[in-house]
Amino acid sequence: MIKIEKHLANLRLGNESALSYFMDLYSHNLHFFAYKLVRDKDAIPEIISYSFVKLWKNRTQFYSIEELKSFL
Repeated sequence: MIKIEKHLANLRLGNESALSYFMDLYSHNLHFFAYKLVRDKDAIPEIISYSFVKLWKNRTQFYSIEELKSFL
C-alpha cells in the first residue's frame, strides 16, 4: 500500500510516470466497467483515455487511493 500512496503523492506533484502507473493499474477495470455501460467496443478506448485526461487535470484533488478509484 505504501507504493500506491507514493505514486499518488507523485501524481499530485505532476509526475507523469505516476499517471502511467495508475493507467496500467486501472485500465483493465475501466475497460470492463465502460463495456458494461455502453456495450460499444469502439468507444471504450476513447472513454478510458478521457477518464485519465480528467484524472490528470484534477490530480491535486486526490489524497487517498479510494478517492482516485471512485473518481475513475
